[in-house]
Amino acid sequence: MRSIHLDGRLSAAAQLVRPGGVLADVGTDHGYLPAYLVQSGRILRAVASDVKEGPLQSARETVERCGLQERVELILSDGLANVPVEQVTDICIAGMGGELICRIIGDCPALQDPAKRLILQPMTNAGTVRRYLYENGFQILEERAVIDGPYTYCVLLACFTGTPQKIDDLVEWVGKMPMNLDGDSREYILRQQQRADQIAQGLRRSKDKGEKAAYYEDLARRIGECLPGQNGGKVESI
Repeated sequence: MRSIHLDGRLSAAAQLVRPGGVLADVGTDHGYLPAYLVQSGRILRAVASDVKEGPLQSARETVERCGLQERVELILSDGLANVPVEQVTDICIAGMGGELICRIIGDCPALQDPAKRLILQPMTNAGTVRRYLYENGFQILEERAVIDGPYTYCVLLACFTGTPQKIDDLVEWVGKMPMNLDGDSREYILRQQQRADQIAQGLRRSKDKGEKAAYYEDLARRIGECLPGQNGGKVESI
């Protein structure tokens, strides 16, 4: 039986999956996450889906090499369209853009169930995912940062509450990262601060962009205040 080893992104996602449950892994690619979680005994079984047959075949090969054919079901599906969501406890949507993640969630009313947990890892536009979740009645329970060289990722754990919330731009940019300032979370906040500052500097070079530049300068300052010794209360209240 082949052992599976996960990279930093998938390892962070795996840590947020509840023990003893059943996972749906949307956009499974090579099937590493469900194979690892079943093989390690963390979950009972899994459903692995992908929108294309090629990646699904790669996942099938992984499952077969690990001898997990009886415990990992493979499904061709656009998002969660063909996935038996009622049979799973945790849903992971990782390795795709934030807008696509939002579309997949919006297309599946069965996710509006407080018993379900969403583990989301957007490759881009994490702020879009944060805002979408809050405004559509979901609560972000936890966030973890993963730094891989120049790349900055976040993994979000969320569930449905049915109570939409408005969030400010600070929460959109840093989420719950200030609530767990390990090395990667601190670096995530610093990089977001640098990003806001770079946008401000670019806008300052345009004569008619002063108001927008001032907005991003203030945002950079507020992001910096989330670090130790400063006031990050606005983030912690969400």
